[in-house]
Amino acid sequence: MTHKDLETMLGLTAPWKLQTTEIDHTKRTVILRVVCESTLWGDPESGRRLHLHSHEERRWRHLDFWQYETVLIASVPRVLDPDTGKTQMVRVPWAGEGSRWTLAFETLALAVIRASRSIEDARRLLRLSWDSAHSIMQRAVERGLTRRQKEDIDFLGIDEKSFRKGQDYLSVLTDITGERVLEVVTGANKESALTLLGTLPPEQLQEVKAVAMDRSPTYIAAVSEALPGAAIVHDAYHLSADLNKAVDQVRCEEHKILLSFGDDTLTGTKYDWLRNPLNMTTEKLTIFSRLARLALKTSRAWGIKELFGGFWEQPDAAAGSRFFAQWYARTIRSRLEPMKKLARSFRNSLPYLVTWFQYPISNAMAEGFNSVIQMIKAAARGFRNAANYRISILFHCGKLDLSV
Repeated sequence: MTHKDLETMLGLTAPWKLQTTEIDHTKRTVILRVVCESTLWGDPESGRRLHLHSHEERRWRHLDFWQYETVLIASVPRVLDPDTGKTQMVRVPWAGEGSRWTLAFETLALAVIRASRSIEDARRLLRLSWDSAHSIMQRAVERGLTRRQKEDIDFLGIDEKSFRKGQDYLSVLTDITGERVLEVVTGANKESALTLLGTLPPEQLQEVKAVAMDRSPTYIAAVSEALPGAAIVHDAYHLSADLNKAVDQVRCEEHKILLSFGDDTLTGTKYDWLRNPLNMTTEKLTIFSRLARLALKTSRAWGIKELFGGFWEQPDAAAGSRFFAQWYARTIRSRLEPMKKLARSFRNSLPYLVTWFQYPISNAMAEGFNSVIQMIKAAARGFRNAANYRISILFHCGKLDLSV
């Protein structure tokens, strides 16, 4: 293979020329040395001809040749601006500004990272350090955010995600209709939510009709302040999670009492009470049906949870309010303290529950994101900082144009 062939494969054109090719079979490396054969440089912005001031050697990782790690080394000119007296390095055609990888290698790396189970798997395949692989992701996300269009967004979702084994939290902003993560910030309080909403330009915020969220007072306060004209919707996704927690609390308390009498009826049944019966196998459903018919506090709590599902089937807000009043009265009479406490909490949030009938939006999409985010978190074995976690979430869930 001639130098001319390699120049064609590398896309080199004047004034760039391949000078030497060095192959080390012991280290399994290929070094491609490129030079610039010009003493003048045309400024692409002003069109002026600038004199070369000096040269600086730079290195870029390129696509492997014959499974040998390939590095392109070039003596890159610096040009002098006669007006300011400042020098700047010229842009090379094979790599992005500030990159340590050629465009071809970055393109491959992005494809491998996207297709891999984890960044660890990807960086091993690419023979990169973790920091290098993450840097490629970060550059891609920054490009994608710059390219993102400022189209109207009707419905937003705000949710919190745990970080570093649940010790810290992130707030995540989603475009519900577009099914994408818009931004991620540290914290799960009013200030972090306001920062999150502030990442959108005012013209986009003005078009938002409703925001889906959990019943966090801090998120409510932030949305009320930043988006006074938008409706707040407490959706089925978050309320179902609250109901499941209350049912599980009843089960835990009853399970301890039963065990003290040597009764293991509730042993190993935790997820049976939380799972949708429609998703059970015929055999599992038969077993659970017998369990649910037993005279258990947990059975009654589960029945209250299932009954609440009828709220979402009502035709309008007025009917929804009537249904809720009946459900609330029954729950308060249940003598199940976790369920009663939750019912009172729901009653306080009722204005934000019935908004669902006007804007039937949900953060259920966040459940899909949550599985991806949990996979990212688990595969990375814990992120060293929230900034790295943010980049990974936007890389995989932001629907960004990441191309080089």
